[in-house]
Amino acid sequence: MSLGVIINHMISKYNHKALTWIDLIDPSQTEILHVGELFDITNFIQSGLEGKSDEDLIKVEDELIFVAFNLPEYEPISKQEINNRFSFIVSDNFIITIHDRPVPSLNIFSKEMELDIIQQNKINNNQLLYIYLFKCLFVNSEQQLAKKDQLLARLNQQIIQKNLKNKFLIKLNTGLLIIIILISLYVLINL
Repeated sequence: MSLGVIINHMISKYNHKALTWIDLIDPSQTEILHVGELFDITNFIQSGLEGKSDEDLIKVEDELIFVAFNLPEYEPISKQEINNRFSFIVSDNFIITIHDRPVPSLNIFSKEMELDIIQQNKINNNQLLYIYLFKCLFVNSEQQLAKKDQLLARLNQQIIQKNLKNKFLIKLNTGLLIIIILISLYVLINL
């Protein structure tokens, strides 16, 4: 399989002048090796990705920076928190992002980047691109946390309402039990 087919199949690639951003979503080992060969950084990528997936990592070598971290996301369908592992390889000529699953905010960012490239403003070097990517990810995390807070507030309100309903039912049942006991005593006394 040629590199062009791989890039067109699962790797998003954005170019403008000296800027190159390659975004890999859940890549196979072969796909990572192809991208490593494309930029002559195969060993650097491999050594960075070999670490434990739950540990944050920063590695600097020969004008290359490798950063890896887990970014928790809230999955509204399953209502569970999932970790999305992010790795960044940054140089003066390119940025490579590798992550486990699609990130809607990166899709939005890529569209915004395309518009900025067409208009030739905002992003004009890889350092700014890297900052915008990080900002995009952390804004997304903040939005995820806000959604979680809203969900927790709704659940808390539901718990309060159920507690009030339960207290009312307990009082109602207690009242009915007292009435039944009084009626039973009245019937027994009048027999």
